[in-house]
This record gives sequence, C-alpha cells and structure tokens, in this order.
Amino acid sequence: MAATHLTEGRIKALRSRRTASDIRDADLKGFGVRVYPTGRKCYFIQAQHDGQRI
Repeated sequence: MAATHLTEGRIKALRSRRTASDIRDADLKGFGVRVYPTGRKCYFIQAQHDGQRI
C-alpha cells in the first residue's frame, strides 16, 4: 500500500486499476482513500484498540 501526502488535487488525480487499491495518508495515521476498478473513491479510517482492529 502506498503512502503519500493526500491533498485534494492528488485524490482527484487518482485513477482506477484492475483491482481496488488503497492509498494511505503519510501524515494522518490510519486515514486513506480506496479507489475501486469502477473509479469510485471511498475514504476510510482504520484504528486499533487493545490490539484489535476497529
């Protein structure tokens, strides 16, 4: 998974691939954007509590 500084311009420039791809923000831990093969983009946040993913 790639990590980059996510900005509005970079997110708009993301293009779809054959499979879904996750691009994580280099500054904000656990935050990222998932780009689906259809071109749809969804934001996500991953967190952990007591070693369990939430």
